[in-house]
Amino acid sequence: MTLNQLTCKTVSSRAVPRAIGQILNVPKQSGIPDTPERMQRMQWMQQWHDQVLEAENAQRNPSFRLRERTKELNCLYAVIDTLQTSRPGLKFDEVIQRVLMILPGGMLHPERVGLNLLIGRKSYTMPLFQVSGSNLVAACTAEDGIQIELRVSLQPSNGDGTKERFLEQEQVLLDKIVLLIRRFYHHHINVSRLSELEEHTEERAIQRALVESERKFRNMVEHAPEPIAIITDQHFAYLNPAAIALYGAAGGKDGGKDGGKDGGKNGDGSLTGTPVMDCIHPAFHDEVRERIRQLLKEEKAHTDPSQQTHIKLDGSQIWVDVVGSPIHYQGKNSILLFIRDITRQIENEKQIRRNLQEKEVMLSEIHHRVKNNLAVITGLLELEAGISENPEIVNVLRKAENRVRSMALVHEKLYQSESFAEIAFKPYITELTDFVKGYFTRSDLSVDFHFELEPVLLDINRAVPCGIILNEILTNGLKYAFPDRNSGSITLTLLESDREIRLTYRDDGVGIAEETLEQISAGQAATLGMELILALTRQLNGTLDITNHDGTRIELRFPRNQK
Repeated sequence: MTLNQLTCKTVSSRAVPRAIGQILNVPKQSGIPDTPERMQRMQWMQQWHDQVLEAENAQRNPSFRLRERTKELNCLYAVIDTLQTSRPGLKFDEVIQRVLMILPGGMLHPERVGLNLLIGRKSYTMPLFQVSGSNLVAACTAEDGIQIELRVSLQPSNGDGTKERFLEQEQVLLDKIVLLIRRFYHHHINVSRLSELEEHTEERAIQRALVESERKFRNMVEHAPEPIAIITDQHFAYLNPAAIALYGAAGGKDGGKDGGKDGGKNGDGSLTGTPVMDCIHPAFHDEVRERIRQLLKEEKAHTDPSQQTHIKLDGSQIWVDVVGSPIHYQGKNSILLFIRDITRQIENEKQIRRNLQEKEVMLSEIHHRVKNNLAVITGLLELEAGISENPEIVNVLRKAENRVRSMALVHEKLYQSESFAEIAFKPYITELTDFVKGYFTRSDLSVDFHFELEPVLLDINRAVPCGIILNEILTNGLKYAFPDRNSGSITLTLLESDREIRLTYRDDGVGIAEETLEQISAGQAATLGMELILALTRQLNGTLDITNHDGTRIELRFPRNQK
């Protein structure tokens, strides 16, 4: 398939990106030489392919569709209003120029739109227009055989000549406007042929045509699946059937257009003529009044989506998402509202928050109970150590007590944390160090501790084994690093990179015997404590590096993200 075969006016066809993708994936073995011209052409096609996909993805977004729908309807209604208010004293060319100035406002990129209108041999061209095979075209034939053709071009945003595509709805908008121009052209021809005595008759014909146009506009809005309403003087001037159903009101297909003269809700439940604020929760009155003011003063072409609480006729409340745009309706400045019911979405979000809160309370209670149970165990171990007269048994009990305390401290930090998924390991290290220092430091030994700790977060599955490892290393260091000294220094470092976490212990003591280092390198544990350290290192999927360099250096490394 060649590039010429891919030419189209809109991005509606999914075949376009697929066909371009097939051309871009042609292997180099095809024999086509990689000339600079071909490489530039392939780059252009790649950009076009990306733009088509981006436009398709954007059109699936509800907010995008709602915003563009608002622009198109507002543009169409403004064209109708311009043709409505035209009079014989206003020249035909001036009316057409006004219509062409309005039309870009209904397009996705109005600042890059160029227009050309042909009515027979008469040409009307707006700035930026360029003739190309990708122009959007709408055409029709007048009753006298004159051809009417409206073309729209779109300048590329990147300036490299890359073609850009139009939306499907923009073609529909163009077709409707061409038909309106044809109707106005018929009117102009008829007025030109009649004398001044027949002008009043012609005006009535124009009014009938405009009434028909309004009827078609109303029919289009009434068949829209989403609720649409029009506000005039802060009262509902019109509601389509979907809006009537949203508020729980009764009414026919005309949206209650005959209601409202009694100053409120009619016997059939119509909302037409009812003050808008009656259907809006008082908490949102100030916001709604300000949005109405901005639209009527034309400070904004449309408002951003706003979540509000509205009130149905039965008194129940609903959550809605509202977008407004200024229009002229029945000769008055009015506001066109697009409304979307989001009550179920809001309720689902509330339920999720309730469930999350319940789980947080439950987790808090679990960690609290685990911490208390572990505290009971440490208390029993401490009691046994206190009454035992065997130094070896006391030493074993003290080690077991501190191991349990290191686990209890993890649960205590989780209980105090805002998140039960992770704990801050930096304060955990300093607090655990105080515990170990208090139990295992000799009375004649003074050890200076230095900390170089980054704010690392660990989940419970890694915090517990990491805490026990640190407890064992500190215990051994305080007991064996400074046998014949009354002072020493220990430094703890905690670092985090993109891939791993490093916990390093350093002291300026006597170091570890070479025989013990060789056993550790061979995977053999000389003591129960070292066996525990190696087992927990494997549990962390980590590595342990122990060396002697002006003392002992132990570095634990494990992955930053748990698999």
